[in-house]
Amino acid sequence: MKITRLASGLISLVLTAAALAAATPAQAGTTLVRQAVNTPSLSGSLLPHGNRLRYFSRGASGDLVYWTNFGGVWNRASLGGSIVGSPSAHNTDTGELRVFARGTDNQLKYWAWTGATWNTASLGGSIAGDPTAHTTDAGEVRVFARGTDNQLKYWAYSAGTWNTADLGGSIAGDPTAHTTNIGEVRVFARGTDNQLKYWAYSAGTWNTASLGGSIAGDPTAHSPVSSEVRVFARGSDNQLKYWAYFSGAWNTANLGGSIAGDPTAHVDVGQIRLFVRGTDNQLKYWAWSGGTWNTANLGGTIAGDPAAITTEDGHVHAIAPNASNQHIYYRWDGSGWSTLTLN
Repeated sequence: MKITRLASGLISLVLTAAALAAATPAQAGTTLVRQAVNTPSLSGSLLPHGNRLRYFSRGASGDLVYWTNFGGVWNRASLGGSIVGSPSAHNTDTGELRVFARGTDNQLKYWAWTGATWNTASLGGSIAGDPTAHTTDAGEVRVFARGTDNQLKYWAYSAGTWNTADLGGSIAGDPTAHTTNIGEVRVFARGTDNQLKYWAYSAGTWNTASLGGSIAGDPTAHSPVSSEVRVFARGSDNQLKYWAYFSGAWNTANLGGSIAGDPTAHVDVGQIRLFVRGTDNQLKYWAWSGGTWNTANLGGTIAGDPAAITTEDGHVHAIAPNASNQHIYYRWDGSGWSTLTLN
């Protein structure tokens, strides 16, 4: 999942593919609404789009559904299609909204909002997992996914044309991709040997390497500043593993903990925040600030991977599903954490 810091102060939510009822804010000063949840938790992709927050997920009938939060109210619509897994959405530099997902025919499906109309297409391929998408500084759209042959597949949209390539490798999970602050594209994925695999595109060339380790889930990656890269993943020992690239070298560390899912991380004014489900099904939290990692147990009883974001007001928000198909909402208001169960 892709985590993006919002510029509008909206709260990030992870919702399920169920009927969404309009409601008044559940807490003063927030845009949080209560919802009825009738289907298993389905994670998705969230992002700001203008002065709205958009969230995309697979619906109960397998269609692509999305929610829009505007003025504190969530509205739900279906874009149709027949998809498997979780979609990936992002904004282009020209303000277009693009969504990618794996179809039930294992082809890459594509939706684009140009300001007035949704357009959809099939980009072909034969993929076996969830895609990840982003836009480079040059305005190109790049999409990565694991093929049914366990190789890394790649689509690039530039100058009005889609191009595709096979980047090889032998991967076992969904990739994560991002562009560094100096314009390099980096892709990370778990290999079939459970080591962290790495692709980097710079100066017109793809380079690849194995960063080692023994991981048991999908990684998450970001660039906090300049050309630095940080990667996090769950180790085969269920501890949080950490890779950092700076000054031309990779460094790794074990951040401990006892975790059961894939982590999500984002940067807030230079501070790294990371959330993950523990083996006790409670929400775990790491924060890097001032050269030190701090950790906390935020409690709750959750059953899936969290989504988290920091809004412009400095408040931190995290949402994770529980075993009852409800969602637990955690909020940091600058003085303490509070929780609320979304029914």
